[in-house]
Amino acid sequence: MTERRVVYVTTVDSSLRFLFLPQLAYLQRLGYRVSAVCAESGWSAEIRAAGIEVHHAALRRNVSPLADLAALAQLTAYYHQVRPHIVHTHTPKANLLGRLAARWSGVPIILGTEHGFYFYGMSGWRRAFYVALARLGASCSDAVFLINREDVATALASGICRSEQIIFQEGGVGVDLDRYSPGADTLAAKTALGIPAQAPVVGMVGRLAPEKGHADYFRAAVLVRKHLPQARFLVVGPAEPQCVAELRALAASLGLEEAVVFTGERVDLPPVYAAMDVVCLPSHREGLPGVLMEAAAMAKPVVATNIRGCRDVVTDGVTGLLVPPHDPEALARALLQVLRDADLARRMGQAARVRAETVYDQRRVFAQVEGEYRRRLQQKGLWCE
Repeated sequence: MTERRVVYVTTVDSSLRFLFLPQLAYLQRLGYRVSAVCAESGWSAEIRAAGIEVHHAALRRNVSPLADLAALAQLTAYYHQVRPHIVHTHTPKANLLGRLAARWSGVPIILGTEHGFYFYGMSGWRRAFYVALARLGASCSDAVFLINREDVATALASGICRSEQIIFQEGGVGVDLDRYSPGADTLAAKTALGIPAQAPVVGMVGRLAPEKGHADYFRAAVLVRKHLPQARFLVVGPAEPQCVAELRALAASLGLEEAVVFTGERVDLPPVYAAMDVVCLPSHREGLPGVLMEAAAMAKPVVATNIRGCRDVVTDGVTGLLVPPHDPEALARALLQVLRDADLARRMGQAARVRAETVYDQRRVFAQVEGEYRRRLQQKGLWCE
């Protein structure tokens, strides 16, 4: 066999664009024929422009029985058409439907990556339901990539995976260390965002969704500005429906109209990080937050919540500070500690960059994933040079 066909499945094309496009391009350079299945959310044209074939299916983030059945049928039909050797699924809905369809279609190698189990924070029947779905997806898989250490323990304790199925992928999807690197002109970055040169800047990058903790971020901003009234707070990222209006209203009600800068979604993140003195992630739930790895690569100190995923990236007191979730007062104290102590911020940033170079280099991650593909293709007699 000379052609090795790989299909990636994600719920929406934004995940392909911002998380997996470099990985797909890497595989293509190595001679794999790569395609992807997802729902359209505005990024498919750019993915195709990069040379990746994109096929659309009725995948939705929420539970939608009719759409889910349609997506299952569409995935099955696509697999029969393409006849992939490997299907690799990502994100919760795609992990379930993409692997089920692959098993029914007789795909030789089925892999899934859990980017943080969906059932964290749930209890009762809801938790049991989503644990059962995770088990079902894993039962269709030859292997499951897990990206934080706590998920490994959870997967084994909950009976989701067998130990021999688990591949620990430290560093998640990795970071382009050449693109995200320290040394950018902070003053120019602030000017481009309309921020005064002397203003301390806190930045938050991520989807504008309740679970990311923007409300805690704004309430902490009020407390920080009592001590540093010139401080500015960046809000960077795409919005879920209604979220921007609600957050703007909250900022106004807290008297933060001039202090909070909404940038919207940005594809040019390094100059935005360059404007920040500290990166903040007050999230309530994470798998392995890419924003904290990008901040580390940019040599930025961080303040994040002490939750699964964040604990894998942030070494408390060394590369940043961890605080309890849902605690704006603790968040404000930590932000003030970093903003007031330039030497501490510099040491944390330097330590974070060293960790990024050691753990988060995307070239190491890509090689690990491709090496797993190669090993399994060889085991099944589907590889020849």
